[in-house]
Amino acid sequence: ARIIHISCSMINSYVEHHHASLQAIKEAHTTAMKCGDIQLAMGVATQYCVHSFQCGVNLSTVEKMLRECGQKMKENKQHFYVSYIMVYRQFVLNLIGHSDDPLQLTGEAMDQESVMKFAIENKRSSLIKTINEFRCLLAYIFGEYTLASQLIRESDDDNLLYRPAFSTCTTIFIEGLISSAIACKTNVIEWKKKAFVSIEKIRYVSQHAPSNYQHMLVLLQAESSVFLGDNVKAAERYDNAIRTAGEDGFIHNQAIAFERAGMFYLEQGNAAKASHYYGQAHDAYLKWGAKCKADHLRLRYPF
Repeated sequence: ARIIHISCSMINSYVEHHHASLQAIKEAHTTAMKCGDIQLAMGVATQYCVHSFQCGVNLSTVEKMLRECGQKMKENKQHFYVSYIMVYRQFVLNLIGHSDDPLQLTGEAMDQESVMKFAIENKRSSLIKTINEFRCLLAYIFGEYTLASQLIRESDDDNLLYRPAFSTCTTIFIEGLISSAIACKTNVIEWKKKAFVSIEKIRYVSQHAPSNYQHMLVLLQAESSVFLGDNVKAAERYDNAIRTAGEDGFIHNQAIAFERAGMFYLEQGNAAKASHYYGQAHDAYLKWGAKCKADHLRLRYPF
């Protein structure tokens, strides 16, 4: 169980489809429980919840898993993992629509200010980073690119190599998306350089596990084509990213690709195509379970 836990976390996503590890992680949890290794079992349970979220499993299902997992951890006094479960669950609740402010990790699962204070006082650097990364992602998803860019500057990637494989690459991907969005908006060279750094990093891992990272690479390339002024290539790459994300089962990233394509066509003055892609993004967000984001899209960009 321990070997499966480590390999599925640190290795497998660099060489095989991320979805392929779900069953192995589930079996590892069962094995750890049978052996009476509660700490390992709770760690694997956390991994299964996070893995499911990363695979684009419907958010209502993920929220239920996180809620039940958090309760089991409290019952078994595994408090180390509880704080991470809280952050993930509140992020999911924000996307579903169960929070007053989707940009703040405050609601039923946690209070952002209190948990951040706890993390700082106890020198829980990984927890601090997790909170900041989810705040950053929420800012990006809800179109607050300036806030997202500020949160990027506050974060460092010195410890990326010591984190789970897929989490590392997702962080690089999100940083690339934010950098590209700011570059498109401001034309500042610094943000273009950051975007290209992300592209090269994702390009490398995509060579070994295209089923996980090819859609990320092509979407980042589409964004770079926009700020480089190559609209023909941008259009082709958006469609490629949408198709690849769908084929590989990453509905959440497909939704982002649809939305960015809609924004691209809106900027080009093509209202008909923009409406089509925004409509597809709305449907994809709903399919993922992100009702709050779907409503946000519908209100912000009537299509």
